[in-house]
Amino acid sequence: MKLRAGLLASIVITGCITCVAASQAEESRLKVCMASFQKEVGVSPDIAYAECSKRSFADCIKETSGKKFVAQYVGRKEDKFIVDAGNDFTRWMEGWGWRAINCEPHGEGPRRDEKYTNFWGVQKRTLYRQGACQTETLELDQVNSLQEAELICKGKAQK
Repeated sequence: MKLRAGLLASIVITGCITCVAASQAEESRLKVCMASFQKEVGVSPDIAYAECSKRSFADCIKETSGKKFVAQYVGRKEDKFIVDAGNDFTRWMEGWGWRAINCEPHGEGPRRDEKYTNFWGVQKRTLYRQGACQTETLELDQVNSLQEAELICKGKAQK
């Protein structure tokens, strides 16, 4: 149990260091943009900050849209992470879909029952939004839409 807690603490610390480094890199990029914008255009620091922030946000959206969607964990279930596939119903999976990526469908989370007709008649299937996985994140095959990219970038800007 102590080993597991130590490992978890190590993962959290590494994640925090990565977040700080990314934040510092973004801040440095913003400062360089502001300095060059002020020098080239001759505007006040406030205007340079506003313009560089817009550019940074636009760059983030360009980088994020079209990339594969990364499902994030939203909680824990025993020793597994509850990973959320998001609001887009096309990412929700049946139980076999979650199992195919080494997760278990999280039946206590949001789910949707659908009926469809095939050769054997009317069939029912259940789609699960969340799965209990061994990892905190899960890269899915679907790509981020423009709206999702905006939400991701707004989240990064608020941190």
